[in-house]
Amino acid sequence: GPISTEDLVDVLAGSYTATIKDSNQCVITHNVNVSEPPVLNPGQITGDQFVCYGEDPQTLREAFGASGGPTTRVYSWEMSTISDSANYSIVSGATGSTYTPPGNITETTYYRRLVTSGSCGPEYSNVVTLTVNPLPVAALSGDTAICPGTPTDIVVDLTVGSQPFTLTISNGIGVVSGYRSGDPITIVPIAAPAVYELVSVIDSFGCEVRSPH
Repeated sequence: GPISTEDLVDVLAGSYTATIKDSNQCVITHNVNVSEPPVLNPGQITGDQFVCYGEDPQTLREAFGASGGPTTRVYSWEMSTISDSANYSIVSGATGSTYTPPGNITETTYYRRLVTSGSCGPEYSNVVTLTVNPLPVAALSGDTAICPGTPTDIVVDLTVGSQPFTLTISNGIGVVSGYRSGDPITIVPIAAPAVYELVSVIDSFGCEVRSPH
């Protein structure tokens, strides 16, 4: 007679015996083993980091690898600059277990890794955050008219960056550590005119700007 098939769904793993009887009462039995692969686990990634504006992030790596699934595991990566939980998009060409984000980063970015295996997945890893810190913004002030050898103050106003700062100022002042915006720096010019320039500013995150004035 005609061949009849039937698909069974939601079958648990185990051993089954199928008994088939045709219209002539002929009977055949067949043993079937149903196996279930280990649950697909996405693993965990590492790489949370603070990056200065315009610098190159470090590679995002595995804390431990993905596991389980019925076949070869396939990776991809997603990123978002909006939120750690929404607005993700696929990173083109990122198919490895690790990923190195592009350099010259300018905004805080969130990454997560996906893994699939056959028809299983995608399963999502934890999220790593690349926090971008802005470069310091500074202005040196203190123009005045004094006699040589008379003490006076100059001030650096810092409107962007994390305190305390490390300043480098020309004309013999050198490095000023532990500086906070608006603190007076006392100088004693020995000749006129005396010109002072802000050579560099480094904030507490290590973000540096040179010749910021």
